[in-house]
Amino acid sequence: MKYVTTFATDGFTNQVYTYLSLLYFAWYTDRTAVLPAFVPGWHLPRSAGPLSFGQVFDLDLLRAQLTIEVIEWHDLKGIVPSVLLGTEAEWEKWETLGCWSAFSAAGRQHARSPVTTLLKLGMRIRKSLKADRYILDKARQYTDLTKLAHLGYPSERLFALSQNLTQPSDKNQVMLEPDDQFMCFDSLFYSTLDAVEHWSRDWDPVWNSVGRHLRWTPEIEVLAREQVNRVFGVPDNGPTPPYISVHLRRGDMSESCAAGEGTCMPNNDQVAAAIEEIQDQLVERGLHAPYVFVSSDETNPEWWAAIRERGWYYLDHEKEGTCERYGCWYTVLLDSAIHSLADGFVGTHKSTFSVCASRRVQSWAKGPVTFLRWSQSRVTVPSPADSEANDG
Repeated sequence: MKYVTTFATDGFTNQVYTYLSLLYFAWYTDRTAVLPAFVPGWHLPRSAGPLSFGQVFDLDLLRAQLTIEVIEWHDLKGIVPSVLLGTEAEWEKWETLGCWSAFSAAGRQHARSPVTTLLKLGMRIRKSLKADRYILDKARQYTDLTKLAHLGYPSERLFALSQNLTQPSDKNQVMLEPDDQFMCFDSLFYSTLDAVEHWSRDWDPVWNSVGRHLRWTPEIEVLAREQVNRVFGVPDNGPTPPYISVHLRRGDMSESCAAGEGTCMPNNDQVAAAIEEIQDQLVERGLHAPYVFVSSDETNPEWWAAIRERGWYYLDHEKEGTCERYGCWYTVLLDSAIHSLADGFVGTHKSTFSVCASRRVQSWAKGPVTFLRWSQSRVTVPSPADSEANDG
């Protein structure tokens, strides 16, 4: 049996994308996928700790749909949460794993992930990928996932090893060839198929083959329905009324507006127009969805007050005590799950969180989606985007 693994960093959604690429790679090469735990990104305190893949997504369902073996790192090796929280590790107890660097193949510095520290793994990275050989988009530094898969076969592996681009491991400076039986990449986040924007396309093979089968655990789905019911003021354990979910990413995007913070972001009238567009499409299908759920990284209380004035709903994690009741990971998981269970969706252009939510709504509810644009170069708020449902 042969295996493949990779590691991720950044926010939760980007970690999901990385591991979807891993699962597709495993399916394509007939290898067993070894999934790491999720680790807190910039949006969560480090004290949130690691969260195993199987605590979030239904692995039994995924295995049945993909017909490949899927295991988790903790099935092979104990994790050390204290290391993630900053405790000095005992390096002599670490293991070393030879890995290929997909990041280096694209002209980036090889990726380092806190997951390897969590697992006490010293990655030995090999810059084995000859210039332009695995590139999909040179300007944006993306590699071709299918070409990287060639490294799992003897001819390409031998060529790559002949390039003598080995680097020592991160911690103990061991020189080690990338393992063939236990194939490893630093990160597959910037590895893609056919187009950089493939995640948002309806033809995307990674989503259509893998992503649509990545369902929440029953426990998370039940809790998400209870929470959104409570927000809407209906019985927690009753049926969830039809609703539209809206993700308005502002934070870092808002700070990038050329004419001042927030000036290039969609205003609430434009958001309302997008919601009405989705509601109209649902009415054409015989579904009335008056409830609207909003999430955002906006921290301004006045902005949220304006959301309430519109009659839109949101989950106030501080007021609900989400961190205290369930753990801080659930501030992200509940928002993500609630968006995915909606009947229609309005997202923010160029937000990976929005794209992922939109694909779930399209795949699971056959729901309509649209996106609102923002622009760094304009001095006024841009017009809403045309519906990107046609683009995926």
